[in-house]
Amino acid sequence: ITECENHGTVEYVSPNPRKDARTDVAGIVATTVSSGNLIKGCKNYGSILYKAKKTNAGEVTVAGITGCPQSTTIVENCENHGLIHASGSTSSGYDIGGIAGGPSGAAVEFLNCKNYGEVKQSGATAGTSYIGGIIGYGYSFHVLQGCENHGPVTILNTNSAKSIHVGGLVGWARIASGNGTTVVAHTIKDCANYCDLTFTGKGNVYSAGGLFGTFNNED
Repeated sequence: ITECENHGTVEYVSPNPRKDARTDVAGIVATTVSSGNLIKGCKNYGSILYKAKKTNAGEVTVAGITGCPQSTTIVENCENHGLIHASGSTSSGYDIGGIAGGPSGAAVEFLNCKNYGEVKQSGATAGTSYIGGIIGYGYSFHVLQGCENHGPVTILNTNSAKSIHVGGLVGWARIASGNGTTVVAHTIKDCANYCDLTFTGKGNVYSAGGLFGTFNNED
């Protein structure tokens, strides 16, 4: 997918929650599955909105370019200029990012991507939240190089008994499985955050970093 643009609002309203199923919402492509994917030179200008009317049982990814890139996917020279906003609660958690929500492929690469839009979550009362200017939950990725965040990262009116992880670049970067076996070898180079992170509310665990919220195991 090369040199493509989205200028329209993508709005997903969930009045009837999906049970134990992931929902991916994005400006360019919601998810990639097969190997050999390239998303290059794409730009999103539209608002990407997820609104939970009831507590959703499944994981939710929301992003400007791709919600959940999997397998072998390269995201290169892509930009998000639109608002990324998830509101309401999901019991499994939110993965919210300017470029990607929750990449889950060990060979996923992000090269020279930039976010200029606000990345925002509001009103969550359940589930763990991972929010980043570039990537929300880095469940599995290999390279993050030459990426910049220029958009504010904002969490409002959250009152959750679970964890909140927010970073200017990545909210949570997973580096090992629960037994300590390394599953991802990260290469992170020439990246920068230029904008503010703001949190109002309550969380059982809260980690915030100018670049990364948490570098840790999955468990």
